[in-house]
Order: sequence, then C-alpha cells, then structure tokens
Amino acid sequence: MLVFLLSFSILPNSGLAKYSGGTGDVNDPYQIATVADLLALRADTNDYGKNFALTADIDLAAYTFTTAVIAPDGNNSNYEFDGIAFTGVFDGAGHKIINLTVDTDGAGNECLGLFGAIALGEVKNLGLENVSIASGNNSWCLGGLAGWNNGAISNCYSTGTVTSGSDSMCLGGLVGLNYWGTISNCFATGIVTSGNGSSFLGGLAGYNYFGTISNCFSTGTVTSGNDSLYLGGLVGGNDGTINSCYFLVGSGPDNELGTPLTDEQMKQQSSFLGWDFVGETANGTEDIWRMCIDGVSYPLLWWQFSTGDFVCPDGVNFADFAIMANAWLSNLADVNWNGRCNIAKPPDNVIDVMDLAIFWDNWLKSD
Repeated sequence: MLVFLLSFSILPNSGLAKYSGGTGDVNDPYQIATVADLLALRADTNDYGKNFALTADIDLAAYTFTTAVIAPDGNNSNYEFDGIAFTGVFDGAGHKIINLTVDTDGAGNECLGLFGAIALGEVKNLGLENVSIASGNNSWCLGGLAGWNNGAISNCYSTGTVTSGSDSMCLGGLVGLNYWGTISNCFATGIVTSGNGSSFLGGLAGYNYFGTISNCFSTGTVTSGNDSLYLGGLVGGNDGTINSCYFLVGSGPDNELGTPLTDEQMKQQSSFLGWDFVGETANGTEDIWRMCIDGVSYPLLWWQFSTGDFVCPDGVNFADFAIMANAWLSNLADVNWNGRCNIAKPPDNVIDVMDLAIFWDNWLKSD
C-alpha cells in the first residue's frame, strides 16, 4: 500500500494544468484550445508576458464581458490605460475567435476589445468574427482586436461592430488607438459608430499616434453624431505613417488617410500595390495575401482558405478536384496554378497521394 501511494504521488497531475499544453516559452507556447484556456489567461496577469498559441477556433457566444477579455483597464475615468498590459506573444496560428461580446450596459468605459492594451507584445495570425464591442458615453479606445496598441499586430482581421455613446474617442474596427505601435497585413470589415461630439473614428483604427500602419484595408461603415471630428474610412486621425492601405469608397469620409477603392477595384489584385500575394514574388515570398481570380472577392489572408480550395472562395469541392486531377503527378514547377496554393508543398514537389490525402481531409469544408 505504501509503495502504491508513493508511486501515485509522483505521477503528473494533468488536472493542475492551467492551459491545454505548453510551458509559455518561445519554443513551447501555452496552448489555448478551449474557452476555459482563454479565461485562464484572462485571470492570470502573471502570464501576460508569456507566449501563447491558439490551437482551435473558440466560440464565446455563451459569454458577455464588460471589460476587455485580456489586459483590461484598471481605471475607466481618466483616458489613460491603468491596467496590466499584454506584453507577450499571442499567435492565432490561423484560427479564429468568434462571437466575442463586450457590452458595458450603457456605462462609459476604456480600452475595450479582445485585448485592452498590448504593450511591446505581439498578436499575429488571428481572426475575430462577429465581434460586438458596445460602450456608453465618454468611452475611449475601442477596437475589435485591441483598444490600445503599443506593440505589433500582424496578419489579423476583425468583423463585427464597434459602437459607443456620445463624447467618445478612438474607435476602430480593429484597433482603437495605435500608440507608437505597428499594424501590418490586417483588415477590418465591421461597422464603427459613435454618438454626438465624438472624435477619431476609423474603419481599421481610430487614431494612429506615431505608429505605423501598412498593407491593410477596411470596408465597414464609419459614422458618428453631430459635432464629431476626425472620421475616416480607414483611420480617423494620423500623426504617424500609413503605407499602402485602402478603404472601400463610401464606407467613411475620405480624409486622405489611405486610398479609397471602389467595390470593383477592391476585387482586383493589381489595386493593392506592394502587397505580397500568393503566386507572385515581386513583393516578397511569404505569400501573406490571397485572391482567387479578379472580380470575385476582396483580399483575404492566405490561411483563411481551406487547403485544396483552388477555385476559391467556395470551399473544397468537385471543381477543385478537377484542378488537382488535371495536375496529377505533375511537378509543381510545370503546373500553372495561377496564384493558387499548393496542397502540401512536399519535398518532391509532385502532386501525388500525399497531397490527395490532405485534399480529402478538407473535402466539402468551407472557407
């Protein structure tokens, strides 16, 4: 009996694990696979400087938050961030968080979003869908992804709504205030709106304060009440740098921050100067963005497509199978993919059974 108890006592207790795996180090990030994992990160500010990786999509439909999920502000009445900011790395790894709702029930609040504040930290490869950020009068720094960014946000997107009452400042579809931060290769499609006497509203970011925004676009409607100032389709106000960024004509005022594009132009790859698209190398070889063919859809991040969706963006189906069958046993260098993604990019660079297995794993999946 004594031997049994001693043996049992030295076995690892998986029930004590805070997350779904990992140690938080750069080469072994904590794994965020469930809502419980995300809430554990929210609760432990000691982990705000660690490394995290999302390993599955997370649905927050059952929850309504009154503050930012991660790194909320500690004082909601002084137009400053007084909480503990996120300083680590959060890699979405091509996954998304859906149905995030932050609702203050009419009260004014500050630094609202998935992240309240990012300070010298990094958030990348993350999608936010059907976000709802709602606050009352005298609110400050509201965004789908982050209220306040002093770090680096890359390869991310947000869809949904960001709204506040009167006399509010710094609202954006993705980020409220980009404060000496960096935003690159991101987009936002949500509605941004505020009440009377508000300022600095933009489809992507409310105010870019000595930050850098590059290779981004927005399409959501930007509106505010009477006596409001500094509204823009892309960014409301700017004291920093904005490079190669675009917004949909009519989505918000053209304040010359970003280039307005028509719906037709938004569906043309040639409209997005300097962007690194799949299938071209003139602007880089990372293949950050992807468009199927001109005239079909706006740009998307490459990881938003299901693997094997060649005739995109409608999921993996028989049309894609025909493309793959036609290239069967061909060398990738000899196949005209027209900017379409490979399946597995195997070492032999040949379309074969290795690729077919991955193709069937994605069969009938939608983008």
